[in-house]
Order: sequence, then structure tokens, then C-alpha cells
Amino acid sequence: MSIKQSFINYFEHLPYSTIANLRYGFPSKDLKVIGVTGTDGKTTVTSMIYHLLSQSGCKVGMISTVSAKSMESEVDTGFHVTTPAHASFGELMHYLLKFQFKSFFNELVNPNTVHKTLRLFKDQGLEYVVLETTSQALDQFRLAGIRFDQAVFTNIGNDHLDYHGTYDNYLKAKAKLIKLLKKDGTAIINGDDKSGERLTEISKKLKKKFFIYNEQLIQNYTYSREGIKFEYNGETYSAPVIGEYNLWNMLAAIVSTSQFLEPEDISKSFLNFQPPEGRMQIMLTEPIFIIIDFAHTPGALKEALKSVQKLRTSPEQRIISVFGCAGKRDKDRRDMGKVSMQLADITILTAEDPRDELLKDVNSDIFSRAETLGAKLRFRFANHEELLKHDYSQALTKGDFVAFDEDSPQSRIDAINFALRISRKGDIVFITGKGHERSLSFGKSEKELEWNEQRVVKEAISIKLNNK
Repeated sequence: MSIKQSFINYFEHLPYSTIANLRYGFPSKDLKVIGVTGTDGKTTVTSMIYHLLSQSGCKVGMISTVSAKSMESEVDTGFHVTTPAHASFGELMHYLLKFQFKSFFNELVNPNTVHKTLRLFKDQGLEYVVLETTSQALDQFRLAGIRFDQAVFTNIGNDHLDYHGTYDNYLKAKAKLIKLLKKDGTAIINGDDKSGERLTEISKKLKKKFFIYNEQLIQNYTYSREGIKFEYNGETYSAPVIGEYNLWNMLAAIVSTSQFLEPEDISKSFLNFQPPEGRMQIMLTEPIFIIIDFAHTPGALKEALKSVQKLRTSPEQRIISVFGCAGKRDKDRRDMGKVSMQLADITILTAEDPRDELLKDVNSDIFSRAETLGAKLRFRFANHEELLKHDYSQALTKGDFVAFDEDSPQSRIDAINFALRISRKGDIVFITGKGHERSLSFGKSEKELEWNEQRVVKEAISIKLNNK
């Protein structure tokens, strides 16, 4: 993190959070607040904890990437970031110099701030809040003044290094959640993750209670298209979720809620848990298996595709992987091409918020990394018109890549339709990177254009099934 960013954090972000806390009366002091952070899995764990508490009759609210909801209402956020930021100092000065005092005050106490939502939850009579938190939100003091009862860690991989600079800085930012624990708060740490030892040391240094969960705690584990099942502390847990990494997500949620609920209640509630939108979301099972996910890092894609491989019922079934990489973000994410080359059969590259970069350049970077492992770029489409002329009799084989380069949402629509068009009975089409998000960003202005992955996939399914 740069000196400039550190200055902004202390002299811009921290005052905002302080003002918001003062205005809304430090609402966290009257709530049991569970913070969930990590590189991957935090949205799912947040949703699991919320589900388990609400199913057991607890009055609970949730703020996540996908939505902010309580027992009374739900707001679909579709955020590109988990914890929305406030107006910049420059924007505030603009309002002030223009004598737009109402706008100045409204932005000063941003109505989208997490603190206002916590106050709303408090006024609704809620007892618990599950809050998904990011490294940027923690580093920028957006959660300052909030006191947590639990700090739940999923995993900490290499991500957001464009902001943090190094993995060590990234981990330290995540670990700030431990500092925000109440005096009797607990850190819940993934002992199977490389961050586990460091987070444990930090918890000890800060004299905070901690609990370490890991795979060694379970017995009789099974994984299939029907979901995950295992035994933990004498209780059997089963959930209809795919993705083997959900084992650790379930463990994190079990350990968290065990402080408030009985094991049999947790077990019963897991039976009807549905993953959040865009997280290993099954869209079709026959004649092809279609999954929408949010994996947008090499580590997340690796774990997802390893899980998808285990869903095959015969070696003839192919995995068709559809994804892109964001512009203006850590370029190491583009190693996703290598991961797909190793774990999928056919890879289709498309848009995932290229922002001010040309999509063709992003796709070329992804492919160039996969090419070192033997990948072949078989087809490249500059626009929709080129796709319309394509000869589908040209078969694709393992290791083949296809790129869709049009700088518009049409590139992702075409990629999804192409994936379904070339799929055969039994194939698995894995579409990732956007998940729940409701926009795609293109161009120098980084304009956000409307997007709905679920709707596009449903339309592609309809075309596929009607033309079989």
C-alpha cells in the first residue's frame, strides 16, 4: 500500500466512519456482529451463518456482496465491492464550493454506509448481524467503530495485490478484523490454510480467543452431485451444495453458530440451505450440466474445477470452462488460463469487466500464459458477425481455447451461447467470474452496463434445448 493510500485512509476514510458512528449511535454495541472475511468463500459462509441462525428462530440480518437482508426485507446489491465506499474528498469539496449543503451533508453521512444499515437492523429488533468484510474495507477503516463478536476467516490467497502490494500487507489488512473484536470476541481460523498460523499468532498477541477448524475434525466425508455429507463432533451434517471447498465453508459456519445454537439444530437447518446466487449455482442437470460461479482468481478456479471434475460420471464427459479476467486488477489473476488448461477440456475466454483495457488484450494475456502449457487458440471472434459465420463442424479437442473479443456485453452472451452450442450430452459447462453481479464494465470511462448472468444462461439453455 502506498503512502498516498495510507494518508487517504487516515485523513479521509477514518473521519467518515467516525462521523457515521456518531450519527447512528455506534449500533454494533447492541448487536452480536459476526464478521466474515477471506479471499474465497466469504459470501457463502456469510449466507450459511445467516441461514442457520434464521432457521433456528434467531432475529438476524446480513450484509454481503449479494444482498443486504433481514427478516423483514432484502436488497439486491450486485456490488463490484463488498462494502461500498463513500464520496471522495474532492466530491465533497465540490458540493461545498457550490454551496450545495444538502448534498454535502448527505454524502458526509453516506446513506449506503454499513453503519446506517446496522442501525436499521437494531431498530428492527434484530439480535445478530452477519457482515461480509473485504481487505479494502478493513484497511480503509470503513468498519471503524464496529465491534465484532466473531472474526471468521475462510482463507487468504494471493489477491488484490494491485492495492496491497504484497501478500504480507494483504494478510495484515485481513487480520485487522481480529483487532475489531470485542473483549470476549473469538477469531475462527482455517487451520488448513497457509494463513492459519499467522492469524493464530496475531490472535495470541492481541490476547483474543480463537478456534481453529480443519479437515482433521471430520469423519465419513462424501461428495457427489447431491452435495456434501460428513460427521463432526458426533453429529452428521449434510448440505445440497457442490464444490468440495464448501466442506471448509460448512465447518466455519458450524463453528461460528455453535456458540449460539445446538448441533442438532444446525444439522437440520443445513438440509435446506441453498447457496447464494452465482455461487456454484446449478442451472441445468440434463442433458448437459451447467454451473454459474463467481470464481475469479486462479486459486478459486482451481478448487472449483477440481470439484467439477469429480461430478463427471464417465471419462467421455468434457468440462467446458467459460471465464475472463478483469482489467485494472492484479494481472496474476490471468494465470486462470493455466488453471483452465490443466483442469478443463475446452476454455472459452470472454469479458469480465475489462474496464479501460481492450478485451482482446486481456484475452491475449490469459492465453499467452496457458500457451506455455501447450494450449492452442483455435478460434477468435472480433464481434458477433464473425460468430454468425462460424463453421461448427470444426471440432474442438482438449487444450483448445476460443476467444471472444468484442468490447461489449455481447462478447459474454456469445461465449455462453457458443459453449452450450458445442456441448454434448453429459458435458459440464462451467461459467464463472460474474456470479451475482448486475453489471459489466467497459471502456475508458469504465461505464457499467446492465448484466444478468442467470437470465443470459437461461436464454442460452432455451436456444440449446429447442435446437437439439
